[in-house]
Amino acid sequence: MFADKWNAYLHFISLAALLVMAGLAAYYWPVLPGQIPHHFGPGGEADSWGGKYIIWLEPIMGAFFYAGLLLLRKNPQWSNFPWKITEQNREVQYALVVSMLHWLTAECMLLFVYIQAVTIDVALGNAAKMGMEIWLLVLVLLATTGYYTYYAYQRR
Repeated sequence: MFADKWNAYLHFISLAALLVMAGLAAYYWPVLPGQIPHHFGPGGEADSWGGKYIIWLEPIMGAFFYAGLLLLRKNPQWSNFPWKITEQNREVQYALVVSMLHWLTAECMLLFVYIQAVTIDVALGNAAKMGMEIWLLVLVLLATTGYYTYYAYQRR
């Protein structure tokens, strides 16, 4: 029951982040300059610029990413496990992968929101570059994957 409650919260966070991305793109579209950052280098500087239409990339990618992970959460047997799934471990392994995918979906959606917000700030001249927080967010994604992989390995 505890996992179900957390999964519901994470599902809500993911959907809310997706709506925030679409809302940011729609709200800032009229005031964005014709050229906005398309890519940021490892130090956070914008190193590629192009048309402002790219502001819709995060919500579109986010929607596809969300849909794909939702489909995988509904069908955990499609996941690739590094160990054999048996009748004895199937239930716990599937529950763990579903929980991990809820966490990763929410974390990725929040990462997309961050990238979009920074893109808007840099485009409008409110920021010079992307902050190093991006690496913390990537580290959180890796830590989540590592934690669940270790936990699932212990229960194989």
